[in-house]
Amino acid sequence: MSLPVLLLRPILNDFATLGPVALAFQGITIIAATGLPFFAAALPVLSRAVASGDRRARHYAPLSAIAVVLLTGLGTWIGFTYGPQLIATVLGPEFAVTGTLIGPAILVAGLVMLPTGFGPYLTVHKVVWPSAAAGLAGCAALIVFMPLAVAQSGVLGAMYAAMGPWGLRAALLIPLARRKGRRTR
Repeated sequence: MSLPVLLLRPILNDFATLGPVALAFQGITIIAATGLPFFAAALPVLSRAVASGDRRARHYAPLSAIAVVLLTGLGTWIGFTYGPQLIATVLGPEFAVTGTLIGPAILVAGLVMLPTGFGPYLTVHKVVWPSAAAGLAGCAALIVFMPLAVAQSGVLGAMYAAMGPWGLRAALLIPLARRKGRRTR
């Protein structure tokens, strides 16, 4: 999650504004780093289930996505509702901007994790190129849209710009994995 911050530095050219945004992106990294090991821990079980022809394996990715959507929805609501007040109370009023970014940051973290169950599902079927292609497409989208989004919406635009690439990654990986799941039924 450092690419958005690296792209923002020359755009904002103001460390007082960049600091709170960087803090919000650090929060995304922490949330994703907390959730992603659960998906990694499931990979050996998923691999064995696919190798043995267990039809239940095809439910892993959709159920993972449902859990991510529910948790992200709840977290995003909490972030929008209580984030500004919480951050101002804990870190001080000078971080009020970060508080307004908590809801969008949790949404970005959810988009990071949304297709995570689908990537391993493709991997255990020996289809590895989509994850790399989706990641490259997301990076390209971020590089193109970050300056435009920040010019249009300020620091909140940085969050909007981050939502796009992670949403694009999900939009590319999920249909591929679902198609692969239908072919292996």
